[in-house]
Amino acid sequence: MGLLSFSFLIKPVSLLGIIVCQYFALSYFTRIYISNIRREVAQSLRVKLSRKFTKLPMSFFDTNQVGDILSKLTTDIEKGCRSYRF
Repeated sequence: MGLLSFSFLIKPVSLLGIIVCQYFALSYFTRIYISNIRREVAQSLRVKLSRKFTKLPMSFFDTNQVGDILSKLTTDIEKGCRSYRF
């Protein structure tokens, strides 16, 4: 009896390995890219909202507590940015 030769599997298994490595590399870099976009969007929203709040009349702050406003803004911005998951 002769030994079984698995040389016919080398090419397909190698190709599959290359495809899997490319998939994981692409997935990794996509996650980094999306993460950077989310961070930049959150920063942009914070800056724009900060500018908006500095222009509001004082009567707005008399009727609304600053802590509640900041809490709502922070939570809403973070929820919005988390919704862009990959």
